[in-house]
Amino acid sequence: ESLSPHTPRPPHFETELPTLVNSKQYRRIIKRREARSKLAQLRSLKIQKLKKSGSYIHESRHKHAMKRPRGEGGRFLTKDELEEYYKKNPGEKQPGSSSGSVSKKYKKTESNVSTASAASASSIDDFFNGS
Repeated sequence: ESLSPHTPRPPHFETELPTLVNSKQYRRIIKRREARSKLAQLRSLKIQKLKKSGSYIHESRHKHAMKRPRGEGGRFLTKDELEEYYKKNPGEKQPGSSSGSVSKKYKKTESNVSTASAASASSIDDFFNGS
């Protein structure tokens, strides 16, 4: 039975036209579709489970965010606003301000850089001058 232009068609008729694929790739395409659908189901189950339990996907990120100071409307403060906040609230612990901070130990200053470059320049001159 052929479909004439006046024959009512099912709603999915025009959207589900067959897709032509390489016959050697067909098996792998089907396998990939099955894997994607399985992952989608697992993902939706995980999200539903998290919604029911009320927990977070990454608990440590949540804890960190809860410790960060916030401004109006609950947004996080910018770097300048944080500096001002810690000046007003000296009792608050600043993140990364522990006694063994690596960034402070190895922080370069202009005086360190200039003396290092001067020392290396003199050693290069000594090498080429034979001293």
